[in-house]
Amino acid sequence: MRDWNIPFTNNLAERDLRMMKLCMKIFGCFRTEEGARDFVALYSVISTAKKRRWEIIQTLALSAKELAVKLQAA
Repeated sequence: MRDWNIPFTNNLAERDLRMMKLCMKIFGCFRTEEGARDFVALYSVISTAKKRRWEIIQTLALSAKELAVKLQAA
């Protein structure tokens, strides 16, 4: 109640899933299972970057190893 930096609701997971559901409704479905996995992986990285206030483009430019190190350090 005292820390205004904490969101009022705990619906972050629901908001993250909303984009996936929206894509399924608009496009009908993903063309391949691999395409769906790629979308989820990228969206997960972007969502984490937003929540941690990282630069999104710089985060996406990191290699998988560099991203893992950055996530462990945070």
